[in-house]
Amino acid sequence: MTQVIACSTPEGILLATDSLATWFDQTGAMRHFNLKKILRLGSHTAMVSAGIGIGAEIGSAFQKFLLERRVEGIEEVLRFAPPFFTDRYVSF
Repeated sequence: MTQVIACSTPEGILLATDSLATWFDQTGAMRHFNLKKILRLGSHTAMVSAGIGIGAEIGSAFQKFLLERRVEGIEEVLRFAPPFFTDRYVSF
């Protein structure tokens, strides 16, 4: 289970999470690996993935999508996020 800490201060927002992820191999045995769950989206934006494993994959795809388009501002990120995540979630 992913643990996420978020804290707002006058200086900014603190995000922290663990990096442990779990998957089950072909025999059903539980395996663990490390995964980057906090992704920088812009100069003042980030996202944290937790829960279902595709969250990190979709988050990385969104990060790449924004980088390719040189999106940095919070308003732009917010404008692109709903259609991007809706479309990608359906395909997974």
